[in-house]
Amino acid sequence: MKRKIKLFEPNIGKNEENAIKRVLKSKSWASGAGTGKVLEFEKKFKKYVNSKNCIAVNSGTAALNLALSIYDIKNKEVIIPSLTFIATANAVIMNGGKPIFVDV
Repeated sequence: MKRKIKLFEPNIGKNEENAIKRVLKSKSWASGAGTGKVLEFEKKFKKYVNSKNCIAVNSGTAALNLALSIYDIKNKEVIIPSLTFIATANAVIMNGGKPIFVDV
């Protein structure tokens, strides 16, 4: 018997499905100017985590790149897990660092 082990399985309910449909129909889902649902999410999340600032990005890759951009990692080694998506190493490289893979 061959079984697959899933690393992730999304759990999307009717409320989430309906919210996604409303956003897609509104045509405000790509909001780089700080408007619409993105701005609403940023404000609510900032309050939820009690933070002074919050910025939403479109992907985990963008989030990693943004997070690493505030550190001076140019020409430095950055330890990352070997069981990861390529974006982890790419974010390090895009910011001038050298990814060092370690087993977890």
